Amino acid sequence: MTRVRAAATFAVLGLLVIGAFAGTAMASQGELSKKDYIKAGDNICRQANQLRDESAATAFADVANGEQPTAEQMAAYVTAIDPINRQQLDGLRQLPVTSGEKKKVKKIYKAVEKAFDAIVDDPGALLTGADPFAKADKLARKYGFKVCGADGP
Repeated sequence: MTRVRAAATFAVLGLLVIGAFAGTAMASQGELSKKDYIKAGDNICRQANQLRDESAATAFADVANGEQPTAEQMAAYVTAIDPINRQQLDGLRQLPVTSGEKKKVKKIYKAVEKAFDAIVDDPGALLTGADPFAKADKLARKYGFKVCGADGP
């Protein structure tokens, strides 16, 4: 089962890398309009969400309905999704945004990175306490993203 998960993870990560390179290629052609930037960003987030869903299905396969995952299961899940999260953020940062929007998206991605770091430091934060993604999600939705910012990992 671990091999299947690893193969699926690498396959989707490959898609994210392709998305990141597409963003680099678009940068050479100029900046994306805000509408196109959001569309491209949401596509990257959609791919990352699919990978995280697959990782969750594997990590929490033994968790009965209505039960919380153990600390070990949460740690394994966060370890599995951290490369996905980082690649997602790298892909988003490589999209060519207009100069007037750079400051706004930089603020969003800084908040996202802070949330990713928070769950690595404390995987249980996804289950208890304040949502580490609340600020990042709010900023992303305010900017206009539909998929990015819909829910944290």
